[in-house]
Amino acid sequence: MQDCMQDSQFLLCHWIYQAVDLEVSVGRLALQNYRVFIANHDCVRAVRSQSRVFNDSTVTLRSELSAFSEQTNNFKTVAEHIIASHRRNRSTLQQHMQILDLLELPQLMDACVRNGLNDSVRADTESKAS
Repeated sequence: MQDCMQDSQFLLCHWIYQAVDLEVSVGRLALQNYRVFIANHDCVRAVRSQSRVFNDSTVTLRSELSAFSEQTNNFKTVAEHIIASHRRNRSTLQQHMQILDLLELPQLMDACVRNGLNDSVRADTESKAS
């Protein structure tokens, strides 16, 4: 039993000695690498600062992107109206000659009736209609 007590006291002393030795080693290491710890602290502070700047920039970008998206949708709507108008105008332009012929028919008929050319009116009307 005494042997156990002596062994446990020895182990306890040994652990205490190792803990003190470890504490001294850590203290010595901290003193030797003091500049490294300071540089590390400065680095962490700089990274946090840049992280805040990055976060602020991200928030600003998101708000600007939502406004940009809204303006893009407005542009798309306006462009669709312009395209539809252009299609109508192009279709009208392609039918230009036929529209002119139809608009000239009443004048032509009036001129033929005044000049007594009733047969010519029927022939012209039939040729234009077909």
